[in-house]
Amino acid sequence: MKTVKQMFCAVILTLLMMSVATAEEKMSHAGPQGPTVVYSPLYPITVENREYEMHTFIMDFQPGAGMPDHIHGGPVLVVVLSGEIVLMEKNSKRTMKVGDSWTEAAGNVHSVVNSGTTTCRVAVNMLLPKGAEATTIIKK
Repeated sequence: MKTVKQMFCAVILTLLMMSVATAEEKMSHAGPQGPTVVYSPLYPITVENREYEMHTFIMDFQPGAGMPDHIHGGPVLVVVLSGEIVLMEKNSKRTMKVGDSWTEAAGNVHSVVNSGTTTCRVAVNMLLPKGAEATTIIKK
């Protein structure tokens, strides 16, 4: 009986070692590791039964550059990729830094300015109804 148990354990151990070796071999042939997600916000949005276009812009704001009061024709998601930018909306100012993001509803009046000393880069994604203006500057 003791010999049967020893043989059984030996078989199980051998199968386990073969399984580990096979898994390691598959991993070594799998190629480079995929990307690591470091930031993944979720912004709920309701879309009517219309045709839309997704616009994406990568924008650089040199020190002192900005956009005066303006609105967008659809919802917007902005992510700061480098530097800092000041967002002004609803009588408040917020300094947005690398990794920060914000959303803008269609028709929401706001402005931005790079008041820092280095270039600020932002990624802007707009979901616009077909034919809508991306940005309209508010004339005072």
